[in-house]
Amino acid sequence: MTEDPVAKATRAYRRAVEAADARRAELADAVVHAVLVDKRRQSEVARVSGYTREHVRRICLDRAGVARVDDAADEDVDS
Repeated sequence: MTEDPVAKATRAYRRAVEAADARRAELADAVVHAVLVDKRRQSEVARVSGYTREHVRRICLDRAGVARVDDAADEDVDS
């Protein structure tokens, strides 16, 4: 019996998503290293990566474990 093409395509899609997630994490690590360790400008990293400077900034904040200032302000309002 031949393999179900929908099942085969679904498995291939899931493998591709997992691979993309892994590459995205690698890119985020490289962005953080470039900005925080190598001291490259966010604008340069944004130009090379295709991300906006704001997205580069968010990646660096998230990967460095730093709470965003506006997130902390939101918590105070909700309390």
